[in-house]
Amino acid sequence: MAKKKLGARDTLSPLDTPLGRIELLLEDVRSQNSATLEAMLAAQRTTNERISELDRRLSERIDLLALAVRGNSRDIRKNSEDIRKNSEDIQRVEQKLDRKADADGVRDLATRVVRLEQTRTP
Repeated sequence: MAKKKLGARDTLSPLDTPLGRIELLLEDVRSQNSATLEAMLAAQRTTNERISELDRRLSERIDLLALAVRGNSRDIRKNSEDIRKNSEDIQRVEQKLDRKADADGVRDLATRVVRLEQTRTP
């Protein structure tokens, strides 16, 4: 390559020297790195926002489910108590029915005795 003669107004372009070309490449790499970093930070912000939103929604759902579980537990305890009371009531009714059946039997027997006595008495 023929060397240019530089006049008073002429200056070398960065592309005219090996060091100048390396500096231009380095500046381009730095620019690309900066753009990549900005893109990564933007992606990180977006991801963090999505995670925060998901966390908020899931926390709300968990709170609602916990409330429902507490309500169901309360209802189950009440139902268990009601079942126990119903079982006791059923036992009392069965005992009364057994006694009533015995009373009916005694009444029937008394009626039969009275008839027998009436038929035997002149």
